[in-house]
Amino acid sequence: MLTRVPTTRDVTVSHTFYAAGDSETVLDATGNVVVTVTDAAGTQVSTGNATSAGVGTGRYTYVVAGQASAASLAVAWAATAVEAVSPRTA
Repeated sequence: MLTRVPTTRDVTVSHTFYAAGDSETVLDATGNVVVTVTDAAGTQVSTGNATSAGVGTGRYTYVVAGQASAASLAVAWAATAVEAVSPRTA
């Protein structure tokens, strides 16, 4: 998913974890959901823990700080859930 954001503006990204092979069953993480943001060269721009949108939602959010210049950034989400997860962008 591509999101365009003006430079210097923070943006909130979100992600929902689903049961493997099931696009309906959401899974909450059993610990922290770690988010890593990298630029096109693979350099880490930001990392931290995501915030849960609530128990039973499987949905997490993270605020990416505004950037000094235009850039293409990738967001990676990592978590341990009750069972193997198949992440799907919300």
